[in-house]
Parts: sequence; structure tokens; C-alpha cells
Amino acid sequence: MVTKSKYNPPDMGRLREIVGHERVSDSMDDLTVSGLDIYPAGEMKLRDGKVDHRPDCVVWPESVDEVSAIIKLANETL
Repeated sequence: MVTKSKYNPPDMGRLREIVGHERVSDSMDDLTVSGLDIYPAGEMKLRDGKVDHRPDCVVWPESVDEVSAIIKLANETL
């Protein structure tokens, strides 16, 4: 069962301010791949079109400061 997220699309702009536009994505390809585990069961679900959950967005931080700022944002918005 997929649960409703507390994600708010305007938060994506704030994430982009933290890490840069190119390191935040909500493309279906990135969401699907990031929502799978690396084990064969994840690949089988994808092949069968049965992805249980996709993240709301994907962020690729490159520093401890960026991770810290993302966690701070999450704590403010959840």
C-alpha cells in the first residue's frame, strides 16, 4: 500500500536552493529507480510494473553541510 506523502512541491525549490537545480529531481525515471532496492525482488517488481512506492523527489547532496541543511528543512516542514 502506498501512503500519502507530506511532501509539498514548493519544498523542491528550497531543496534546489540548497544543492542546486541539477541535483534535485522529480522525473519518473529517477523516482522509480530510487524507489527500488538492489536485490532481485526489486527488479522483478519493476519488470512486472508493481513498484510499491516511489519517493516524492530525489536529492543528491555532495557535502555534509548540504545534508545538514536538507535535514533541517525536513524537520521544519514535517
